[in-house]
Amino acid sequence: GESKEKSTALAPNLRELNLSENRLKRLPDTLGNVSSLQTFKVDSNLLTSLPQGLGNLAEIRKISCLNNNLDGPDCIPEALLRDTKLFIIELDGNPIAKDGKYYKLKGFSDYEARCKEKGDKQIQGGLPVTKA
Repeated sequence: GESKEKSTALAPNLRELNLSENRLKRLPDTLGNVSSLQTFKVDSNLLTSLPQGLGNLAEIRKISCLNNNLDGPDCIPEALLRDTKLFIIELDGNPIAKDGKYYKLKGFSDYEARCKEKGDKQIQGGLPVTKA
């Protein structure tokens, strides 16, 4: 609809967005309409969850949400973990990061498998492997 056109028209080629240190409590679902977004930083805010719309970010590779209040089984959208190209999600400094609670997030096993596959591809691609 109109909101999608407006949000992408403002930044059709936006690759990185940094909203860190803004005391944000919520983010708009329409952030998921910025289809070119690859890196998204929301460190040191007051967020308790990320909007479901982020699951629409087809090109997203990295999300950093250090030092927020993310907690609960639905604080990270399942589609973001399962259906995107997300390779790095930084959660330190959130309640969800304590005691491995993030392993219980819906979609986390898909995210983990994608990261392992990408890592395996990089190793098979001829990167040097060092042994300690």
